[in-house]
Amino acid sequence: MTTYPNPWDFHNGIKELNSTDNRIKYFGLKEIAMGSPLIGSCQWIDENEIKTFLGDNFGGPAIWNEDGTMAAIPKWTKKFLKGTVQIITILDVKKKEVIQYKRTFNLLQFTGFKNEKLKAINSPRNNPKKIVFDIKNEKVKSTRKL
Repeated sequence: MTTYPNPWDFHNGIKELNSTDNRIKYFGLKEIAMGSPLIGSCQWIDENEIKTFLGDNFGGPAIWNEDGTMAAIPKWTKKFLKGTVQIITILDVKKKEVIQYKRTFNLLQFTGFKNEKLKAINSPRNNPKKIVFDIKNEKVKSTRKL
């Protein structure tokens, strides 16, 4: 089973959304369908309180790495023959870029982010599988400068 916070139950006040100088903020959160995980728009708020819109269709909660320089955020997307799945989005605040990866997941619940390795549970309520996602060795779908 899942612990709080989780993809069904999180809000902007949880510590996982804050690093030392940066924050992730969700807005317009709603259930995809009754009883399903949350989806909404997302923004990054930097140390100078400058808000940068990251996009729509993000899930959560996001998690920061130990240095507070990168945040991992699950993003909902549609894939032919797979339906609605999640991909991993990394916000790199040092490089001021957003990186989206190709690999897809059913539903992610992040559990740790250290040394460029992201730990998560795929499908936390239904046949959970632990994963380790190495952001240096995974295939990138797109990169966007902020």
